[in-house]
Amino acid sequence: MPCVIVESPLAKSEDLSPEVVTPVAAGDLVLGQSKRLGLLCLDAAAELKTLWTEPAKVFNFKSDCHLIVADGRGLGLNNRGEAVLFSFDRSGVKIFGQAKLCQRTLMHPTVALGRLYVRDGEFVYCYSLEDRLSGATALAAAAAAR
Repeated sequence: MPCVIVESPLAKSEDLSPEVVTPVAAGDLVLGQSKRLGLLCLDAAAELKTLWTEPAKVFNFKSDCHLIVADGRGLGLNNRGEAVLFSFDRSGVKIFGQAKLCQRTLMHPTVALGRLYVRDGEFVYCYSLEDRLSGATALAAAAAAR
């Protein structure tokens, strides 16, 4: 049976940052960047109702940010090369650590086989994201490896 896209949306949210940052889905949650450059969580099962917003001064995006999420954990990389490692659920977010991983970038990061790949104008960087490390330690080790 062919798959089709229905032309009328099931729900809308105006709380996300404009078109620059793509939201990501994690189960029935949708995370994205708020209009004020913080982190925003929407409930996909409740017509994209905003569950919580973490302010930019706490989350420290400072600029457009690309997100990767899986299993209640996430990583954001802003276009200044600064990464934020965090966990999240329906009730909020906990930040584990932050580090500068590369220079100015407009590229999305990617994770494969326990490694984080980021790219700036000169290089591609590969960092280890081993489970045995806490969030803060993993980012500190990644930044030190640069």
